[in-house]
Amino acid sequence: MSNLKMMKTLDENTLNILLENVPFPVVVFDKHEILLSNQRCSELLSDQNLNISFPDMFHLFRTAIVPTKNEIVLLDRQLEKHWFEMIGELVQYRNSSVILAYLIDVTSQNNSQKDAERVSKLYELMLEVNHSIVDIGDLQRTYNLILTNALKAIKNSSLGSIMIKKNGHLEAIAYIGYGKDIESFHLPIEHSFIYRSTEGKMDRICNISDLQRDDLFYSITTYAGDLVYIRSHISAPIYIKDEFYGMISIDSIHPNAFDESDVASMEFIRKNVQIAIANQLLFIEKSQMAMFDQLTGLYNRHYFNEQFEMIKSKALRYEETFLFVLFDIDDLKMINDRFGHYVGDQAILKITDLLLRNTRKSDIIARYGGDEFVGIFYGTTVDDLIEKYDHMDELMFGDPIYSAGRELHASFSFGIAEFPNDGESINDLMVTSDIRMYANKKNKTKQINKVL
Repeated sequence: MSNLKMMKTLDENTLNILLENVPFPVVVFDKHEILLSNQRCSELLSDQNLNISFPDMFHLFRTAIVPTKNEIVLLDRQLEKHWFEMIGELVQYRNSSVILAYLIDVTSQNNSQKDAERVSKLYELMLEVNHSIVDIGDLQRTYNLILTNALKAIKNSSLGSIMIKKNGHLEAIAYIGYGKDIESFHLPIEHSFIYRSTEGKMDRICNISDLQRDDLFYSITTYAGDLVYIRSHISAPIYIKDEFYGMISIDSIHPNAFDESDVASMEFIRKNVQIAIANQLLFIEKSQMAMFDQLTGLYNRHYFNEQFEMIKSKALRYEETFLFVLFDIDDLKMINDRFGHYVGDQAILKITDLLLRNTRKSDIIARYGGDEFVGIFYGTTVDDLIEKYDHMDELMFGDPIYSAGRELHASFSFGIAEFPNDGESINDLMVTSDIRMYANKKNKTKQINKVL
């Protein structure tokens, strides 16, 4: 029996009774946001920072047709952690799948955990990170999951960040507790605490008990807009394929917050983070290979066909129209035969550049075959596209490719079909646009390939 058939249906009356009478925080959320909550939950969340990624939390509960427990942590304005047990299940509400959850405060229980229990929790959290890689398929969400679990594992932490190396400095790619201004913070690597405490080696955990003694002691803005000073800092370098990739940092507004057990925990986290990120990068690389053409970086034929079916379904449902364009590089085979495939690739890259620079984000461009490109375009007319692509063709022809002292003036032809007037299937649109493309090619009066 499917989850949908077994799933409880939550009607308005039942929900109102729950929200008004349950004596602890109740929340209803979907993949993107909180939909409803009772007063106790609203008061709780107004005073504290909700460190929850809704896609991740929805994923944790999406198969739960009976109540399931997950632990979350909230930060108050003093950056103290409060632990909650979220008990939730997947229900049907207003014809959508949502999560109905209750929050139970277990802060005192967590604060009294023994070290052995914390180590066990640490293993559990890191296993969650590694097991979620393929299912998540999103590097940003992996960063968020890693950081959230690291903060759960380090008892006295207040804030945290993951920073990666970009152009000789460090940028925050994930953060908890900090204000949004950290997103524009570019930290020179040599100014980082881990660089200076390891004399530039960045080969071990950095644990600083009181940053007030440091010459780079400065205030930061929290998520609540308050200015505070970081007093304790512990960070670990992240290496991918033996190259420095970035670092994960845990901070506290109290001095002497971290001890040797936290250093050991960070070492365990570091090793697992490196594995998780390396696996995620490999997963993304393989996914991109399945989606993108290797030479041009455009979508490939397989991915374009998949997208077309979704676009077609949406267009038919909402009675939308779009234009389907087929592009063809003129005489690419002759170019390859006479000048070599390297020059042919330059012609392919030249039209790719022109298409990318003249295509909006809402449109889709793909390399469909050796010399063929296809595109789907919205909010424009056939006449406008003809004018645009005639001009692009002139630009391409007027910008020759040089090879062994010779000039090659490459060009392209195009044909336009309208959905659904010229057909609803990709085959019908391809046939129509192909016929019009060859008419366009035949009517050209200029010399396509001119060697001077």
